[in-house]
Amino acid sequence: MSTGEFTPQRDPAPQRRDPLGNIARRIVQLQKEYSGKGPTKIRAHQNDDMVVVLMRDVYTTVEQTLAREGQEEAVLTQRHAFQQVMNERYIAVIEEETGRKVSAFMSTNHHDPDLSVEIFVFESDDEAATRLAAEEDPNT
Repeated sequence: MSTGEFTPQRDPAPQRRDPLGNIARRIVQLQKEYSGKGPTKIRAHQNDDMVVVLMRDVYTTVEQTLAREGQEEAVLTQRHAFQQVMNERYIAVIEEETGRKVSAFMSTNHHDPDLSVEIFVFESDDEAATRLAAEEDPNT
């Protein structure tokens, strides 16, 4: 299994042809842009079937306060809604960096320790063949 690790910095290095590092960097950028805070540590792993992105220290101050005060379910519900909104953006990053089509995206969060995991499953050969056939013949 390959891994790419990215520790966020103030002045990110220019983009290189390091797909897993680029995935990590771009996911951090999306998190910062849309939630106001990115993870402090992120690692992307890839095997033949999927990419897994593990993020640490993702919760905002508000989310940490709510969870500490017994409102962890509310935080998880909000996180789930956020991930649904980000779905297409995350998938675009994975597809652009790997050159593979994503057929499934799953996401989960954990409060203590503060973790988030994004799982992107690539389409199978059968799924790709079906998709390509449908693209060639829109009447099917």
